[in-house]
Amino acid sequence: MKKLLCALMAALLLFTMAFPAAALPRSLGVSILRLQFSHGEGPLDETEGINADYSWFSPVKGEDDETLYPLVVITPGALEGQKEGEELVENNFAMWACDEFQKEFYRAGGAFIMIARAQEDVSLLLNWSSDRMVEPLYAAITDFCENNPNVDVSRIYGIGWCQGAKAMINMEVKHPEVFSAVVLAVQNFEIDDADAAAMADSNVWMLGSKMDTLGLYNQYVLPSWNKLKESAAEGSARMFTTYSKAKDTGLALQHNVWDDMSYNWDYSPKNNYAKSTVDGEGNKLSISSFIATLSRMGMGDIEDEEKPLVAPLKLICDCGCREYNAVELIVIRLYNRIVTTLAKLLRTTTYVDCDCESCAAAS
Repeated sequence: MKKLLCALMAALLLFTMAFPAAALPRSLGVSILRLQFSHGEGPLDETEGINADYSWFSPVKGEDDETLYPLVVITPGALEGQKEGEELVENNFAMWACDEFQKEFYRAGGAFIMIARAQEDVSLLLNWSSDRMVEPLYAAITDFCENNPNVDVSRIYGIGWCQGAKAMINMEVKHPEVFSAVVLAVQNFEIDDADAAAMADSNVWMLGSKMDTLGLYNQYVLPSWNKLKESAAEGSARMFTTYSKAKDTGLALQHNVWDDMSYNWDYSPKNNYAKSTVDGEGNKLSISSFIATLSRMGMGDIEDEEKPLVAPLKLICDCGCREYNAVELIVIRLYNRIVTTLAKLLRTTTYVDCDCESCAAAS
């Protein structure tokens, strides 16, 4: 039996190595996708005497790939850093390495993923809620970007849940230049007034579960949202997602909303929990892809910037330079009207293949 297991694991490793980065399909599952991650360490922070290590995924497709990819930094909740590598196996964010989810990242079509580990093997007090982990995390992110030139440093996104949300807040307050946007999920504390004020210019997405017995909704999450909403400066994005029900995790009931994020809001037909999202003005938002929405935060009005879905569509010249009878002209103009409407729906342009002076002037 042991030989059979070894043979299966060897075959599995060969199978995954045969694919380039970011090419594995979602259907292979999280266990296989975790094999796409490497382990790294940030430099030792001399002040604190500790460093942050992490599991990481690269979307780079070979030495000739000059694409700049965003970086997602993830700080998990408590008890997910008691040993090296635990930050990768205790949650399902390795799913973000699958081909389908990588394609959801706006513009780049991929992203680096860094799942950072708190030093809970040194002390359980060194979880992500500890202020002592801020500088080691900052050093790890800085070092990672310096060693990976394909990282788009203008697009670094932070995600933290439960105690991990505190790391995101600490980073945003002390190093506001790092993150384009931060996600704070089911935190087990209330954001204080000073931190809320310091995050006035930040792009923030909060998530809470109404029946949560750890990240208490009415005591912690909702008051935090109200502070962030009221302190928001003009131009900063604010979003708030409320779950009516969520998965249980250990002794914490209705607490686990991060699985929904890790599966891009489509993690299980059996657990498709109801949720509602609003912006800072209270307007309801319709969101189908968590990744696509997050990767657009902080990028301003993106509707006019989206890439066309098809090439420009060709119109038939009806300017009068060619002779058509009345019926032909009606059909041509109806055709052009339909094509123009279709071009708008497909976010593309139209053109006329004609060299006459009138068409040349119009173009």
